[in-house]
Formats: sequence, C-alpha cells, structure tokens
Amino acid sequence: MSYLVLILSIFSLSSFAATEGTIIVLEAPIFGEPDETSQIIQHYRKGDSIFLHPTEAHEDRYLDEDFRSLELLTADKNPDPLLNKKTTYTADEDSAFYKTMTKSGREAYVLKEHIRIVYKDIREFTQKPIGFDHTDYRIQEPLPKGYPILAEENFRGQINLAFGQPNYSGYPYKQRILDSAYGLSKEFSFVWSKSKSFNKERRFFFGAKGDIHFSKMDYLLTSQKATQDNLRLILGPYASYDTYRTDDHALNIFTSMQFTLIDKMDITIRDKSTSIKEQRQYSSNFGASASVGASFQFFEIYEDFDGVIGANFRVILPRTYSAEASAEESELWQSVNDSDEFEQEFTSELTYFAGIQTSY
Repeated sequence: MSYLVLILSIFSLSSFAATEGTIIVLEAPIFGEPDETSQIIQHYRKGDSIFLHPTEAHEDRYLDEDFRSLELLTADKNPDPLLNKKTTYTADEDSAFYKTMTKSGREAYVLKEHIRIVYKDIREFTQKPIGFDHTDYRIQEPLPKGYPILAEENFRGQINLAFGQPNYSGYPYKQRILDSAYGLSKEFSFVWSKSKSFNKERRFFFGAKGDIHFSKMDYLLTSQKATQDNLRLILGPYASYDTYRTDDHALNIFTSMQFTLIDKMDITIRDKSTSIKEQRQYSSNFGASASVGASFQFFEIYEDFDGVIGANFRVILPRTYSAEASAEESELWQSVNDSDEFEQEFTSELTYFAGIQTSY
C-alpha cells in the first residue's frame, strides 16, 4: 500500500511540475484563497522556484475537438491534487492570482505580480518586470545618517534675504510729481513649518512665515524733493508642498496669508528754494496680504544646511496711512494736523530670495 501511495504521489507531482515559476519579490505570501485578505499559510523568498497549476501557463496545441473529448484525458483517470474536485480547475486570465500548492500538498494561491513563469518559449518576453516591490522591508542603502538611532525630520526652519522693487503710492504732495526713483526693497524672511502625520512622505508642511520689509522711494517735485521710507512687519500662516524631490534637490511651492503688525511710512520733504525740511511718520493700523511662491532647494550644501533660491509674489489689500503727529511747515503738507492721512490702493510686489534651510 505504501508503494502505491508513493507512486501516485510521484505521478501527481510530476504532472503538477509542468508549470514552474520564480519568485521575483523579497517575500511572497501564499494565500489559502484567491483573496489578499485571506489567511497567509506560507511564504516564499526571492529566487525560490514554485510550481503552479498546469493550466496557468497552458497553451492549447490540440484544437481538434475529437482529441479534446477523449475520455482518456479526464481527471478521474489522471489523479492530481489540484484536479481532485468535481469540476476541473481552469485558469482565469483576469484573476490576480495563480493557483499553486504548498509544500504539504494543500492547494493555495500566489499573486501574479510576485511570479515570473518559466514558459521556455516566446512568452518569456511578454512578462514585464515588477515596478516596485511592496514586500521589500529592507532599508535602502546608503543607510541614513545616525542609523540605527534615527530622528524624524518633521520640522523645517528657513531664513531668506529677498530683493525686489517697491510698489506703493506716493503721498498727495502739494506740488506736482515730475519724476520718481526707487532702490531695491529688502526683506528678511523667517519660516518655521512642520510636516503633518497624514502625509507619510513628508511633502506637506504647515507653519508660520514672518517678513521684515524695508523699501525707499524718492520723488522730484516742482521745487521740492521728497523721500518715503516704508517699514513693515508681516506675520501669518504658511503652507508648502514639495512637488519634486530627489536625494539632492527639491522643487517647493508655498503660499501664505499674512497680516501686517507694523506698517510705518516715514516721509521727508525738503524745499530747494527755501531749504525748509521736515519729516513726519505715518502708520497703518491694519493690513492684510496674500502670497504665493516657489523655491528650489539644494540639500546639504554645508553639513545639515540646505541652500534655497526662489521667488515670491504678494498682493496687498488697500490701507490707510495716518499721521502720528502734527507738522509745523504748512507749505509742505496737505494738513499739519495729526488727522492728516492718505490712501494706498491695491498693490502687488514681486521679490526674489536666497537663503538657508535646515530640517530637524
């Protein structure tokens, strides 16, 4: 009896071995049912050979109906652990699984994307390599700095210096403006942000952005010269996203809604004919602006510091500047009272910046 069982087992395995595959992922799970949520009953490692049901790679070379209907070829007369049911198993091309057998002889299923079938014919060239091995849990080399004690880089700090062109309306001078000139506006920017847990790749960062703005404009009047110096302290929420990132570079886009905490306009007027000169300070109590921009980052240009270059476009809502004190020279100002004020219209600014960034 034992010899009969051994002969049947050898016959069964030899018939089953007609189709062979090779595991192409690090660790392929073998499922009890053709369902990824079913029980995993075994694992195969990359490079292992695995036998599949013969019909998974079957190519019918005998299309003659008379041959296909011969009773000699029935499952009853050719016992096989994979063909021992009332209905013969037929491979489904649309299924995500191949039917296989465990080492103990139990029928099982393996994902098609984990297998490369050994066809030994032209079909070898029709199989596409796997794009990404989801079973590979190994850390990619080179190993991260400080491994195995790693610190999550969830925070970013950034300091930038920006230059641009001033863009604001002049004071309503008593004399006609003949010409105007401006120097480069300067901004010191500070950004602090933190990645959010919902984004495992740490591309989204949210935080705060602050700017200190300095700008100056000169005006040539009929017989006078005037200078306007603007100082602004701006602060507000900030959000950024790394749209493109490699091991060495990243392209980042960002936006910020900011509120003006301090907005001072120092105006100095000098009359060339009388040499009269006076300076007054005007301030705006409330201001709001919105900005969008992009930056290109160069990782670790010096130790843990990244280099950053980019551009920022800001739109500023209309605001009103009011005098903080009365004036003495009535021929220079529209009003010498401390109620003197002037409007600033809706404006926009474009600046270009460079700075450093660190992640921690």
